[in-house]
Amino acid sequence: MAPPLRPRWPSLLLPALLAVPLAAADCAQAHAQEREAYRQGPRQTWRRRGVYFFEGPYRSPMAGMGTRSAYATNRVALDDDRSVASWDPAGRKLVLRNTHAYADETQIACVLLLGEGTTSAGQTVPVGVHLNVSKEGAEFVTSLHAHVAVREGVRTALLLPCQVVLDDGARRRVALTLTDALRVLREPFSDSFLATIIGLEGVDHLAGRSVDLARPGARLADGSVKLGHGPLATKVLRATFVALDGAQPLPPGRPWATIFARGGYELRLQATSSLLPSGPWKRNIFLLGLEEVPILASVRREGLADGQTLAFTFREGRGAVRLDDRSWPVPGAAEVVRRYLEFDFIGAIVAHQLRLRLAGTPADTSR
Repeated sequence: MAPPLRPRWPSLLLPALLAVPLAAADCAQAHAQEREAYRQGPRQTWRRRGVYFFEGPYRSPMAGMGTRSAYATNRVALDDDRSVASWDPAGRKLVLRNTHAYADETQIACVLLLGEGTTSAGQTVPVGVHLNVSKEGAEFVTSLHAHVAVREGVRTALLLPCQVVLDDGARRRVALTLTDALRVLREPFSDSFLATIIGLEGVDHLAGRSVDLARPGARLADGSVKLGHGPLATKVLRATFVALDGAQPLPPGRPWATIFARGGYELRLQATSSLLPSGPWKRNIFLLGLEEVPILASVRREGLADGQTLAFTFREGRGAVRLDDRSWPVPGAAEVVRRYLEFDFIGAIVAHQLRLRLAGTPADTSR
């Protein structure tokens, strides 16, 4: 008589059980190699006024919007032709050279590094470290601040660990290191002039409210910025992101920016007070690549007037910019919106609201 068959489950399952951690390890290793691939890239030098992007270890959740690569999440902007920026990816060093002497303090450049941070509560949020560089006479003047979507700052962060060096032709000095970046991300408002002197607060108009994503015209994000303290605080700018044809919740693990591949969307910026500073608008339009759009000439000169609305509409990557009832076609409208959501201080808050709402998570972006 043949011996009874014994279950062979352990021997049958063992390869499968081993395959799970091995596959996870392979995936993690591949992801780590992908994040470090930028270090194999060529050196780059930029010599003219313009906005330039370079790669790092952080992959944008908005990859696929516009033509920029997924890892091109770091930006250097040169405000005139007197500056030269050189990026060495292997050495992770950006050198900004400017030998000109300016009669008055003049902004000559800025560097903004994007990343992802984790708060003490375990929440994942987009972050940015923004270095502004000016010159007064022949001397460099710098300021550093964080872009964080939550007030408490972050405990850890993934971003490009680079060194920014300033060169005036006679000597060099280090203006930014990873230590500096992590310090300002942990305490984003400790040295902030806007937060401590002027007062800066974000308001989420959708907080505690359910949103029917499928409804045409659904607001995926809707927030305002307030300046001032206490009862004197005034809302000065409202930012709204609308799904013109409605949207669908994101399945787990799916990049949230993929919803923009179908349907129409609009980002609206409305001035809600005459107290909204007018000075930054000229440079913001430069950073968004919209200096040649004729209907924005008044915004470049005078800023956004109380009650005016600046909107960006896009469908399948193409779209238009609108100022109140006037519009102008912008073939790369999706890239403009991606720049705003990634690199703008307020845009980062809007992007965080978008991500949480599409994932069905309540957004808390109070500042």
